[in-house]
Amino acid sequence: MSCSCKSKTDHGSTELAEVRPPMTEGFRTAFTAFAVVGYPLSVVAFLLSSIVGHRSLKIPRQIVAAMIWLLLLITPHRLEPAEAIPVKFATLAPEGSTWMRLLREMDAEVQKRSNSRIRFLFYPGGVLGDEIDVLRKIRVGQLHAGAFSGVGLGSVVPSIRVLELPLLFRDTGEIEFVTGRLEAQYARAFEERGFVLLALAEAGAVHIFSKKPIRRREDLEGVKIWAWQGDPLAAALFERYQVAPVPLGLPEVLPSLQTGLINAFYAPPAAAIALQWFNQVSHMSTPELTYAIGGVLVSRSRWETIPADLHAVLRETAQKYARQVVLKTRQENQEALQVLKRSGIQTVSLDQAEQSRLTELSRQLWEREAGKLYPRALLDEVLSLLQQHRGRRP
Repeated sequence: MSCSCKSKTDHGSTELAEVRPPMTEGFRTAFTAFAVVGYPLSVVAFLLSSIVGHRSLKIPRQIVAAMIWLLLLITPHRLEPAEAIPVKFATLAPEGSTWMRLLREMDAEVQKRSNSRIRFLFYPGGVLGDEIDVLRKIRVGQLHAGAFSGVGLGSVVPSIRVLELPLLFRDTGEIEFVTGRLEAQYARAFEERGFVLLALAEAGAVHIFSKKPIRRREDLEGVKIWAWQGDPLAAALFERYQVAPVPLGLPEVLPSLQTGLINAFYAPPAAAIALQWFNQVSHMSTPELTYAIGGVLVSRSRWETIPADLHAVLRETAQKYARQVVLKTRQENQEALQVLKRSGIQTVSLDQAEQSRLTELSRQLWEREAGKLYPRALLDEVLSLLQQHRGRRP
């Protein structure tokens, strides 16, 4: 049986290695076949020969039949695999969070439906680095899969960030409608880049949290707000808002809040609580700045080693639990607002004039990034879908 081990590289980063004992796969298979089939059948043969060879033994036929039936019952009807196919899966989601609980439930269902032919090995809480680090490890085969935010997804397919444009969507219904219409298109784009997109979903409304109230764009001046390092959309947004952010990897945010390197950040309310960031601020701005997306990726190279009959199992199970994550996250974000209120965090609302001004600045950003971060035609398609969805409303 293979095992996953951590080792330190020359640079001190944590890497994964595969360690196998000297037993070959062929020998292991032969030994397993004997253990689960050959040995019980040999016992049956021995008993039959003993009975036949000692005709003087008057053993009732019912007992003989029962013995044979019992031995055949404990003999497997088919060979089980020597070991499950491991899928090493990394995520920034903290251990104990709803996200990790649902991921583990997904793994249990996959094992059940696949007859234990495949299983996930989880590395939660960013223990293997930020999302860019995880993607690098997937590309070199040290990992196989992961759950990613829009930042990680966008580093593979940049155009997916059109779904996180500021002040684009008004509610979860809008982003769900648009994402559902574009998911197949994005699945093809990820496959062209060596990944299988198992799930794509909305991850919650993103708010700005800070140590001082922010009621106008000018209030952001001088604020040391975090921006996810390597995120071109965050960089473009803060540039348009005329704010100089502090770029950091996500695992660095909490210690940076504690030391004062930053004093503001953006996140969905439930994430701010799960990551323990909320303890370091006192205000939350509303309405939301944007909606976050997330998704599950598997390397195509690993996907191709998985038996074809398990592909549907993985897709169906991932989609099922992605939907549960969406619904549970929406519920937890609503509950988180009450937790934040009880914790003393004050909600700061922008007035209508300021909302209109920020919306105009955001629209300028949409246009500016067209042809750079995403094709112009894709932005037009998203806006058309939005108009279509809004037109259906009573």
